[in-house]
Amino acid sequence: MLYNLTTATRCLNVVKGKIMAILTANNPLIVTIKNVYGKEMVYPANSVAQIFADIARQTTLSRETLKLAQGLGYKIEVQQPAFDLNAPYNKEFLGAQPARACEDY
Repeated sequence: MLYNLTTATRCLNVVKGKIMAILTANNPLIVTIKNVYGKEMVYPANSVAQIFADIARQTTLSRETLKLAQGLGYKIEVQQPAFDLNAPYNKEFLGAQPARACEDY
């Protein structure tokens, strides 16, 4: 039995829709937001987000790129940095401390 072109096109669109639903549901787009010189920059945190950054030929993801990815059905998740309040104090850590006059380090 021969299928006409419109029936084949409809079948392909249904299959394409199902494949896209599976891909987008199992692969969320995960990003991290960093403050760089007072400007919030969105960096890819997983391979799906990196693919979108590579397609856009950027190291960061723009708001427009994220809107387009969301329009394709991708769920965008923001990865928060971990902060442990119970971390032990390390007195040997000298980062971000002001220099003290007349003290040797």
